[in-house]
Amino acid sequence: MRMNLSEVYSLFGARFKDNDVPVKGVTADTRNIKKGFIFFAIKGEKNDGHLFAAEAVKKGALVCVTEKKIKGLPCIVVPDTKEAIMNLGRYYAAKFNNLKAAAITGSNGKTTTKELLADFLQEAYVTRKNEKSFNNYLGVPLTLFGLDNKTQALVLEMGMNHKGEIIKLARLAPLDAVIITNIGRAHIGNMGSRDAIAGAKAEIFEGLKKGGTAVLNGDDGYFKFLSAKAGHKVVSFGTGLKADYRISSVKESVSGTKFSLNGIKMDTKLKGIHNIYNIAAAAAAAGVLGVDLKKVKKALKTFSMRGLMRFEEIKVKGASVINDSYNANPDSYAASLMALKQMKRKNLVIVSGDMLELGKNSRAMHTETGAKIAQIKPSALLIYGEFARDVEKGYLKSGGKAKPECFTDLQQLKKALMPCLKKGNTVFLKGSRGNKLEELIK
Repeated sequence: MRMNLSEVYSLFGARFKDNDVPVKGVTADTRNIKKGFIFFAIKGEKNDGHLFAAEAVKKGALVCVTEKKIKGLPCIVVPDTKEAIMNLGRYYAAKFNNLKAAAITGSNGKTTTKELLADFLQEAYVTRKNEKSFNNYLGVPLTLFGLDNKTQALVLEMGMNHKGEIIKLARLAPLDAVIITNIGRAHIGNMGSRDAIAGAKAEIFEGLKKGGTAVLNGDDGYFKFLSAKAGHKVVSFGTGLKADYRISSVKESVSGTKFSLNGIKMDTKLKGIHNIYNIAAAAAAAGVLGVDLKKVKKALKTFSMRGLMRFEEIKVKGASVINDSYNANPDSYAASLMALKQMKRKNLVIVSGDMLELGKNSRAMHTETGAKIAQIKPSALLIYGEFARDVEKGYLKSGGKAKPECFTDLQQLKKALMPCLKKGNTVFLKGSRGNKLEELIK
């Protein structure tokens, strides 16, 4: 890292009395502590980091940033450790003023688009990105602390559950480009309406440098709204004739998708039209940052989402298991079902978990999803969670033939799934992160 311990004390207005030393890293997880690290004690939903401060020091932490003094430990006391780690992230990112930087938000496709853009930029620059979906008040600063003298480009995914969250993340690093993939219904239970979601996503424009560019979905119903909000140059992507990065000639197959982007033929193993939009968004931002479509085409040939629980296919006891269980909302679920249909798999077993944070719309949206599941004609349907009966209702009402089974216990679901794990079957897992459907695979 390019930072000394005295700088951290100075930033938080604490008195520094020791000999100055370089900071080797920053973390909020004692499992990651190494000698020379700074530990942030953050109160989470399940654990309070203050309870692990002594362990952090024992493992070699130089100091703990806490919300209260802990006797016998070196502490910098701040009012809010969540705000403090973002403030330190902003301070550290400012040391790298020559970076080419982009950020991504949207209701669906954020992580895929982030991974794509990082791969595209890697063709020309040494690139840093969020790991997995570490896209919140903690994940974004931790990504910034990974910057070093070799880093030339930065890609940040930014998520939100409530208004006012993205603006804090967007202001952590000066951005040359921002992408909003789309405006859907994710977190509508918290936000209340798609209009409110669009307004919250638009907060990302606050991070743009002077002369920066907003990359927007020209086919999205909120394109005009977001363009007006941007206050910067807008580059569009989509299927429309006026799109700056125009998708055309899409041909889907069981092995992937062929398409053209601004007339250049592309080939990808990714499935579903939603992923072609993600590719176009990433290509547009890459173009803003100086990477042309020829380099994009080259990177796309080997691109993979392995290890991220997004349409990741593995073999389990002879069956093909497609793990798409990182997250779910009605729009992402519908897109995944379209991709499944494209694959033309026989003996399809769907394991469907609850979609969370939909509020008063939950039952209706689960019923809607059940109806869409019926359209792809699975040979078996196992439904898990509080809204399982609503999915079943929509499925049966829309003519679903396989008899659904509903579960509220993960172990019972696992027991029912075991006979489906045989050669010739494809098992598809989809649900919000809170369902922990990946535990079925483990």
